[in-house]
Amino acid sequence: MAQVKEGVVAFDFDGVIGDSVYECYVQSMKAAKDLGMGVNSSAKVEKVFREGRPLITKPEHFYTILRLAKEHPEINFEMMSQAKFDLEFKKDAKKAEPFLERFYHHRAEMQKISPKEWVALQKSFPKIARFIAHVARGHRVYIATTKNQSAVVDLLARYGIHLSTDRILSKDFSKDKNAQLKEISRRAKVPVGQIVLVEDALKQAQKARSMGAKAVIVPYGYSTVKQRKEAKKAGIPSLNPGAYKKESKKISRMIRQGRVGRRG
Repeated sequence: MAQVKEGVVAFDFDGVIGDSVYECYVQSMKAAKDLGMGVNSSAKVEKVFREGRPLITKPEHFYTILRLAKEHPEINFEMMSQAKFDLEFKKDAKKAEPFLERFYHHRAEMQKISPKEWVALQKSFPKIARFIAHVARGHRVYIATTKNQSAVVDLLARYGIHLSTDRILSKDFSKDKNAQLKEISRRAKVPVGQIVLVEDALKQAQKARSMGAKAVIVPYGYSTVKQRKEAKKAGIPSLNPGAYKKESKKISRMIRQGRVGRRG
């Protein structure tokens, strides 16, 4: 007799399943060159770019990362608050518009002309595919991401993760993660309280909990040590895909709690 699958585990993509930071760096450097920003690719610039990634909430922010890297070569983004970074971006909002256009132009061009090269720029995080496969034995798996659906489908196939397109909620549906979770609840026919969102972003985890969903944070991806400590203080559990049996049981407990109406 087939096992009845309870609840839903919704995985964020960037920062949880796939690591797109190098691909974003490549496209950002091309856009910067087009606009004559005067910042050249180097190991140091790439390192700073990676350190600034946790502050990025939309692609336009990459412009500010590169602008600050040029103006302050010794900048330490790990010490910068989100509020301060957002203020820096306000100075760049207009200039970031043509940057974003060039960023997406170069991404689309690579996807069309060199799709294998584009996919190869984005690695999956260690052991996540195995963890998802284990979770899928007892629960329905969805993706909730602000990436576009076609890109997610291509990358999941490369990572050996097989999901039907109706299980992928992307920016093609909505950029609002909570709107995606509501739609997942409708499609899966389960209450929001029986959905566990696997995230690397503290804000998204907090938003999910505010609507009654469960949330866990992975100890990697695009968040800072400070944000992970804040998550712990807020009672948002950490999840390590490497310990897939133990962590799958944790997910199952959270879903059962949601089934009896308890808040996680």
